[in-house]
Amino acid sequence: ASMSLPPVERFGPRASCYARHRPGYPGELAALLTREAALQTGDAIADIGSGTGLSTALFLGHGFRVYAVEP
Repeated sequence: ASMSLPPVERFGPRASCYARHRPGYPGELAALLTREAALQTGDAIADIGSGTGLSTALFLGHGFRVYAVEP
């Protein structure tokens, strides 16, 4: 029965709980990728499977252009 509900109705009540408890990504991740991939501020990154946008926000905060792709 609940599977026939639209996603907003099915997941809406759980969204705040998910947001509160979902771990983010460490800020060091952007520094590591910058160093290992020789990235520079303004470079483009494709965030494939961007989901809720946590990694997208991290990369944007470090000055990258981000193309978020969520199937």
